Amino acid sequence: MVPSDKTKQTCQLFERTLKKYQLSVSYHIVYLICSPVDYCRFFQKLHYYHQAANSSSRLGEVSHVEAWASTNNLSLNRTKSKELIFIQEISGQSSQPTQPCPNIERVGCAEVLCITLNDRLSATDHVNNLLTSCSSLLYVMRVLRSHGILTESLHDVFRATILAKITYCLLAWSGFCSASDRAKLDSFLNRCKRLGFCDNTVPTTSDILVMLTTHYLKQF
Repeated sequence: MVPSDKTKQTCQLFERTLKKYQLSVSYHIVYLICSPVDYCRFFQKLHYYHQAANSSSRLGEVSHVEAWASTNNLSLNRTKSKELIFIQEISGQSSQPTQPCPNIERVGCAEVLCITLNDRLSATDHVNNLLTSCSSLLYVMRVLRSHGILTESLHDVFRATILAKITYCLLAWSGFCSASDRAKLDSFLNRCKRLGFCDNTVPTTSDILVMLTTHYLKQF
């Protein structure tokens, strides 16, 4: 799918907003519309980002998606589409979001590429979901150990499953982590070390982030 020029511009605005979240305006609203479209196996969700000044154009963008889908013998299911609004209030001034899109539910959090975003731009919901998912994998680790798997192999399974989940897109969402969120992740890793599911040399979340950042910068 080729998005419209307005969509590309608003996506770029949103990316710059995430990098520079210190805004001088009284408040800021960003609209996120997650729309599932039946497009074979290539596109399962379309994500549109709108700045507050362009909030009225989001209706036109939805119409653009519907027109494109109809042209390509597809359909946009509005009942499965979600609208998420990011609001930053400054100096105690309140903000008034516009009316929701017709037949599109407005939610407080949404999952984008397996990352949970909420309207507060906080990683707390994502960290909680991540810990719940990783905790369920500990049972698998116990079963493998009870069947006599080698310690080194058990550590390999940990790195391939649990550690991979924690580090997935860590550079993207770690900036929204609070101190308590990182403490929860570190506490979980320490628990895995005590249970013997991973090597004691597994670094903390902050150290992992530093290593990923260093590796990323070396590519440029």
